[in-house]
Amino acid sequence: MKPRTRECLERVGIFHNETLAWVVLAVSLVVTVLASYVTGEIIQSRAEDRFAFEVEEARHHITGRMLEYEQVLWGGVGLFKTLRGAVTRKQWHQYVDALQLQCFYPGIQGMGYALMLGPDDLASHIEEVRSEGFPDYSITPVVDRDTYSTIIYLEPFDVRNRRTFGYDMFSEAVRRTAMERARDSGRPAVSGRVTLVQEKVDDVQAGFLMYLPVYKPGLPTRTVEERQAALLGFVYSPFRVEDLMEGILGSSTPELEFELFDGGERLDDSELLYSSDPGNHLEDGQAHPAHQTTTTIELPGRTWTARFHSRPAFDAFVGSTKPLLIAIGGVTMDFLLFIVVWSLVGQRKRVQQTAEAMTARVRERTHELEIANRELELANGELETFSYSVSHDLRGPLRAIDGFTQMLREDYGERLDATGLDYIARVDRATIRMGALIDGLLALSHLSRSELRSAEVDLGALAEETVRQLRAAEPNREVNVEIASGLRAMGDPALLHVALQNLIGNAWKFTAQQPDAHISVGRIAKLGREVFFVRDNGAGFEAQYAHKLFEPFKRQHSDSEFEGTGIGLATVRRIIQRHGGEVWAAGATGEGASIYFTLGKPTS
Repeated sequence: MKPRTRECLERVGIFHNETLAWVVLAVSLVVTVLASYVTGEIIQSRAEDRFAFEVEEARHHITGRMLEYEQVLWGGVGLFKTLRGAVTRKQWHQYVDALQLQCFYPGIQGMGYALMLGPDDLASHIEEVRSEGFPDYSITPVVDRDTYSTIIYLEPFDVRNRRTFGYDMFSEAVRRTAMERARDSGRPAVSGRVTLVQEKVDDVQAGFLMYLPVYKPGLPTRTVEERQAALLGFVYSPFRVEDLMEGILGSSTPELEFELFDGGERLDDSELLYSSDPGNHLEDGQAHPAHQTTTTIELPGRTWTARFHSRPAFDAFVGSTKPLLIAIGGVTMDFLLFIVVWSLVGQRKRVQQTAEAMTARVRERTHELEIANRELELANGELETFSYSVSHDLRGPLRAIDGFTQMLREDYGERLDATGLDYIARVDRATIRMGALIDGLLALSHLSRSELRSAEVDLGALAEETVRQLRAAEPNREVNVEIASGLRAMGDPALLHVALQNLIGNAWKFTAQQPDAHISVGRIAKLGREVFFVRDNGAGFEAQYAHKLFEPFKRQHSDSEFEGTGIGLATVRRIIQRHGGEVWAAGATGEGASIYFTLGKPTS
């Protein structure tokens, strides 16, 4: 037998082993399972992103509306300051009536004022109020105590709110705790869960109150003791939580159910403030829906815990049969391949005659696998640019919104009142913020796709260039910036410049309210590694949330304090990770922040 023929027979001989067929089946089944699993994970990830967006949207509505209610109370305090603490019942009625609470602030029960009294002031106060046309007026509950409070104004002064007239909120522990917190801090304070005095026997809802202190004019209020001595009373608002949630959210979360608890230590009926589905709220140990999460809502002096979970309609909407179809189709193909390989075992007697044909068949299979690999690589590339495409496509609607608001301002601006123009301005600001978010997403997407070019980088020079740009943008700001010499490292110059722009830009922004602003850029040695840092003496952050600083959209400050998109530090982390390094933060509220990072070997 010729050597070439013998070589061909030896190659074909590997198909004479039945074990090969089972190996092929096992491998192909594993590939099918992995493909089905990866597809399911992608679909699940998208569903979780959608669920997280819905949760954050609801949370944003609640915190935003509560901030508006706080501003309403500040307006009441301003009225007392303007009139030197002497606000009459008629003036209070006119002021609250002009606010149109039920029209512009749905969910608020009313807006009132509680006067603080000592035991020696009771008789004269009661006589004065009765002389105003309220002969049955008295302070309740009738119990001797060192300090009294009495609700003398509450608008609208309807049948429900009249039940609180003369009620001493300071006599009840939960309300008193919130009132004392507001009095001592000079800031708004939200009470714990209570049953409002306005409630009747039927339709009783959980409630809470928000207080703002009113101090006697002309008295100092710098210290806690001075504020306690200067206290005149409280501007406050009572809230029925179900009415409040209906006013805030309405039907904006049709795909979610959620429960709201006072505090966060116990999530049970004793702390339950609100449930969007009262007859079916979750309990610990109960079967969970497909998506659920628990988050906190920070209020003045109070923390609420919100537990969200998806409704069946949401689960059905975000679900998909693609993993099942891939599994069925893949298994079918796997067994067909198994049958093909198995059939080769029975062709031993025809090996010599069919060797050439089988070789061609194997080549064909190899070519198909190469095509499949190229298609898989293409699919991976498409997945990698998915977030970029989504962010890029958002610019079209954003430009339309901006264009129409510009047309509205130019063509109808003279017909709009101040409120209408303010609405247009709000749309403009929201458009600008959304544009900044898109730019951040595009930049973050680009970081994952761009090729790294390693070279020696002068970090000090990049830092100085960034500072020059910041000073040019704000020439009137005085900021002391110290940049250490010899800050050199290996890395991608363009990406490291982006990282420093974000870090120094953050330090510049968060020191804006600091009269003696200071920023330093340098390096230290730690455990044999060179660690670079950017440090400032600005607003700082709560140390317990340091691990969240580098997550997208996890901001520690509101837009009213410092503008931003929440993408900058996420961009920094991605750049440092691509350089094989680490990044972390240290700081405290009001004591500034320090961002540290290391640079290893750049990786693509």
